[in-house]
Amino acid sequence: MKSESGSALQKAIFIVLLLVLGCLAYLVMREHNRSEPGPAEFHEATAPAAGPMNPPGSTEAPTTSPARPTYAPLRPRVETNLVRVVTNRVPVVLRTNLPAVTETETPGGPVRGIFPGAVVVPVAYASGATPGSPGTSVYGRATLRGVPPPEKSIPLDAACGRLTTAPITTRHYVVNPEGGLANVFVYIKTGAIKAGPQDAVPVLDNVKCEFQPYVLGVRVGQPFNIRNSDPVLHNAHLMPKPGGGNRESNIGLPLQNMAVTRVFDQPEVFVKVKCDVHPWMFAYLGVVDHPWFAVTDMGGNFTLPVGLPAGQYTLAAVHLKSGELAQPITVGGGSLPPVSFVFDVPQP
Repeated sequence: MKSESGSALQKAIFIVLLLVLGCLAYLVMREHNRSEPGPAEFHEATAPAAGPMNPPGSTEAPTTSPARPTYAPLRPRVETNLVRVVTNRVPVVLRTNLPAVTETETPGGPVRGIFPGAVVVPVAYASGATPGSPGTSVYGRATLRGVPPPEKSIPLDAACGRLTTAPITTRHYVVNPEGGLANVFVYIKTGAIKAGPQDAVPVLDNVKCEFQPYVLGVRVGQPFNIRNSDPVLHNAHLMPKPGGGNRESNIGLPLQNMAVTRVFDQPEVFVKVKCDVHPWMFAYLGVVDHPWFAVTDMGGNFTLPVGLPAGQYTLAAVHLKSGELAQPITVGGGSLPPVSFVFDVPQP
């Protein structure tokens, strides 16, 4: 009798040991699967961001990237991304198969990373207005007086480093040898009559881990596109000023050639845009409620669209680091002389 009970106890102990060993084997296999490297796209999406630095155009404290990524990679599911970026006012528009990224010639010289059809400088070059041609529109030039501080080199993470061999720097002061100052937003500040949205669709692109262009003008009520031309995860965090009437929005762009449409309801100069994934990526949007605005090109030149009615106006020029300059102008009764804005490098 004792022998039978002892045999049954040994069998029970043996079964329990088998169960324990099975559980341990399952846990070991699961931990092994978690530690295996995933596909290349996963590592590009989750690569750690660059180290501490001052982002372009920002006065905020340096951003320190964590040792490990703090975000999870977005799976390429259109349905999920639609839910992430849709707002109550503007539907999300996903576009693929867009033209390849190239260099486009503008009146001030080549602009990096602009694909055909993008609205880089929203002025009326197509209707015959060119910088320095009298009688076509309000035109002129912005220059910088003084020696600006050197631009800071931006260390890229592994994913972005594979996209370009050219060094990337901040774009605080883009100045040509003659002193022409780029990225100045010039617009009629007072006196302009509000008008409806224009037909062209401006584009803010992600190209080789930089926003292109750095400064973009859009109109109130005008749809504009935010596109990702890179094969890595980006996001566009639109950060209008609190209480200004424009809504903050954070748009995930996990897919290459993905484009999303947005609209602003109120004028604002500037709306800051940043990429939370890559802390050095910034852009700035000038939002106005009329069509008479421009962004200076690489030579500091600007030309407002034709058709500004006769009258008296205040013309303003805004630079992210050097501030705002304004002067009165009178339109009507013949061609206008060129308008000159001379910015000074701020004293430290």
